[in-house]
Parts: sequence; structure tokens; C-alpha cells
Amino acid sequence: MKRIQSDEATAFRERWAMVARQEERELRETPIETRFRQFSALFASRALFAEDPAAAAEQTEVRERWNRIRAALNDR
Repeated sequence: MKRIQSDEATAFRERWAMVARQEERELRETPIETRFRQFSALFASRALFAEDPAAAAEQTEVRERWNRIRAALNDR
């Protein structure tokens, strides 16, 4: 594989910085109604995927941790 030159790497980073700025600008200018519709579609698409047993176990573990933290703070 050919090594990339320093000036090529700099140009690459600058192009991606321009892309990131454009994406940020577009997101800022997107109306709230559009963002809400996109969010709703994303939320509704959850039903398209099978349940992940590992995720469910992880959620249970996180809830238990938060409960222990709350209990410790309430005991003060």
C-alpha cells in the first residue's frame, strides 16, 4: 500500500472538516418538524429488529446500579 504524503493527509483532513461543517449547517437549518418526523420514524423502526437478550441483561444491570447509587445517596 502506498504511503500518504503529509500534504495529502492535510488536504484530506481539510476536506472532511468542510464536510463536517456542511453537515452541521444542514442540521442546524433543518426545521424541528422534520427532525421530529425523522426521530419518530427511527423510534418506530425499532420493531423491525429482533430483541437482543444481551442488551436486555445489560439494561437490567444498569438499572440495578442506579438503584444502588440512589439508595446510597438516600442513606446519607
